Amino acid sequence: MSNLTTTMEMEQCPVCGVDVRSRDKFCWNCGSSLHTAAPAPQAEQARSWSSSRLVVTTSAGKVLQEYLLAKAVVTIGRVAPANIVLFKDRLVSRLHASVHYEQGHYMLRDQHSANGTSVNGERLEALVPYLLQDGDQVEIGEHLLVFHAPQSTAGPL
Repeated sequence: MSNLTTTMEMEQCPVCGVDVRSRDKFCWNCGSSLHTAAPAPQAEQARSWSSSRLVVTTSAGKVLQEYLLAKAVVTIGRVAPANIVLFKDRLVSRLHASVHYEQGHYMLRDQHSANGTSVNGERLEALVPYLLQDGDQVEIGEHLLVFHAPQSTAGPL
């Protein structure tokens, strides 16, 4: 029996720019289709607003990961299929919170999580939308996510 070694061919998502496997049909980060004949108008527009992001930091402010908000709804939880997965944190619910792009603004909602979601030290009420502002600090479990907004938010289609 032979030991086969394969090399993984990688490419970049045309919408959010993360590395994806060339055989994948959809981006693991933003959910966009990876194999279209020509960039869709939605993908082109997404490039203009995809600089909105949540940045996971340590308590000392060290950046651990950045997540682009490149979809109309981005979910946050402990396991896939959440778009932002906060692994190995038992304080994070399977589907903990979501960020929705609505009428030109990003709205955060706690999704009835067991341990709650806080923004700038204030706990959110379940399912009540909170208007995110640049620099807002979102606490989910033991994670701190900082919201960064672009100059203008044209938003997804």
